[in-house]
Amino acid sequence: MNPTHMPVDAIKAAKLFHASAITCAISDSSCDAVFKGIEIARESNTLGVFTEEVVHRV
Repeated sequence: MNPTHMPVDAIKAAKLFHASAITCAISDSSCDAVFKGIEIARESNTLGVFTEEVVHRV
């Protein structure tokens, strides 16, 4: 995944853009795609949600 894969029209038409920390952790290009999605969402006043997963090992 990279920023060019972001569905610009779908993000602009959406009520919510959701991304997760795990997507950013996969690779630099995936992280860049998430930030591109956030940028598109902000420009179109789409609500953004970012999930930060925390895994604790016992």
